[in-house]
Amino acid sequence: MAGAIDIPGPTRVGSGARVANVALGAWLVASPFLWRHWSNEAFDALTVGLLVLTFALASWWTPGLRFLNLVFAGFLLVDATCFSHALAITQANHLLVGLAIAGLSLVPSAPRWYLPRMPRTA
Repeated sequence: MAGAIDIPGPTRVGSGARVANVALGAWLVASPFLWRHWSNEAFDALTVGLLVLTFALASWWTPGLRFLNLVFAGFLLVDATCFSHALAITQANHLLVGLAIAGLSLVPSAPRWYLPRMPRTA
């Protein structure tokens, strides 16, 4: 395509990782309403979900903030492995989502304002 600017691969991948972390944060927020959680499990899921969602969005403009999601993922992993859960699905959910958030938080990306803009076509 004439005049198109190709965005380098890591930038595209990093943006996708931020979107995926936003989706995982939203999933954590929704999970207490989808099946039974004990009150502490629901609180953990809601709190960590909102924090992951917030910092995943903020890391589009300040990529270093993505490392805070590693802390939240670590908390979720400790929660999944060290504490009892009402249902095994809750424990598995916290474990898998924590691993996914941790992995996606390690994917680098450029700040959103560094992305070149596509030229307008008539």
